[in-house]
Amino acid sequence: MKFRLVVCLFLIGLGSAYGQYNSTLLMNNSYQRNTINPAMGSPDRLVLGIPQYSINYTAGGLTVNDMVTSEIDGIRYFDFDKAYQNAGDKNFFYVDQRLEYGSIHFRMGNFSLSTGASFNTQGQLRLNKDLIGLLANGNTPYVGKTLDIGPGIFAQSFNEIYIGGRIEHKNWKFGARARILNGVQDISTPESQIKFYTNPDIYQIEMENNYLVNSSATLQFNDLTDVSYDWKGISFNNFLKNNFGFALDFGVTYQFSKKLELGIALLDWGKIGWDRRLSNDLSQGNLGFAGLNLLDYVGNTEDVVLEDSIYQIFEFQKTKNPYSTKLPIRMNLTAKYALSTKMNLGFVLNYSKYEKINHSYLDFLMLYKLTKWLHIGANVGMMQMKNPIFGISGRLMIGRIEGYLCIDNALGLTNVFNSHSVQLSAGANVTLMRKKKKYVEVDELIELK
Repeated sequence: MKFRLVVCLFLIGLGSAYGQYNSTLLMNNSYQRNTINPAMGSPDRLVLGIPQYSINYTAGGLTVNDMVTSEIDGIRYFDFDKAYQNAGDKNFFYVDQRLEYGSIHFRMGNFSLSTGASFNTQGQLRLNKDLIGLLANGNTPYVGKTLDIGPGIFAQSFNEIYIGGRIEHKNWKFGARARILNGVQDISTPESQIKFYTNPDIYQIEMENNYLVNSSATLQFNDLTDVSYDWKGISFNNFLKNNFGFALDFGVTYQFSKKLELGIALLDWGKIGWDRRLSNDLSQGNLGFAGLNLLDYVGNTEDVVLEDSIYQIFEFQKTKNPYSTKLPIRMNLTAKYALSTKMNLGFVLNYSKYEKINHSYLDFLMLYKLTKWLHIGANVGMMQMKNPIFGISGRLMIGRIEGYLCIDNALGLTNVFNSHSVQLSAGANVTLMRKKKKYVEVDELIELK
């Protein structure tokens, strides 16, 4: 059973995943560490952040090649039979990207301030194995069984302006970041239940639905066969006027010894309220489809369209009510250990939850000071506690300019369609005013030994 693959995942997001920033943990005194934990930062007095970019792709259960087949003509087709054989109970495809336009970091004594702006996009599609099985095999093998076939969609984007503060007291560092958000577009399914049952006595299809599609700005949802995007809905002119949101980040680190630093951060505690170009489409209740009485069509010139009749059992009701979406809270646990004056070791555990899917990254990291101006690193770990990842990173410092490149799963870049994870981040900053010579930060002691 094959269909031409025409999948349009509109990648729009309410935040950015921080798994691809793990390698910055070991970059001593780098402002980029602030992304993982707002309690981390630079000891320099004034730092200007040049635009940074990151992208992250994660697949759970299925990879792209697990569900598509390439024909002789070179066109990729969706192969439901192949997908069903390879599918897990819950399968998802997740992509996010983040562009930070710029940032400024200012420090005076033990207190620091930072501010910046960014644009974030993110999307996830969740497919249950029951849905893939129904599409691959039809309903005959499932007579008398209840299937959970509701797909989950989560895709949003927003602009962000943030201001953060950081304070140090003895071996403790505390940080917080307040973020003003402006939603650009959204599509999400806060309710995604579709229970599918084929009655063994009369072979009637019975469905128990509680399926809600909310959208703002771009999606035009008429029914299951008529979904399109209105690109005119994308606008950046409504900042602080519509789709307002607010979020907070918190972090703390403790310098356990001159060599060991421990940290914890909670990120994305907030929500966005959507009130522009709205659409709410709800299918709810116990619905059924007993088939068609062909005698009704004898002598009738109208076409018999079975699909139209099946789609009617969803009975979507359309409204245009404001709604809100919570940002999925993320947690980072970190440990950094200075093995020597040239080598740092680290551990990072990232956890988050998007649309009923738990996301986790477990990373073990190493950064080696090859020269004064060039540091190289590597990381090994697991995504979803089962898929291995291997990455590389580099940090280049020339005078007051610093740049970095992190590929947190280098193996994934060699064959993206067979990979469960591909992550890349890059950025740079310029130090305008260095730290005072009499001031030495705690995590810098090991380097000055």
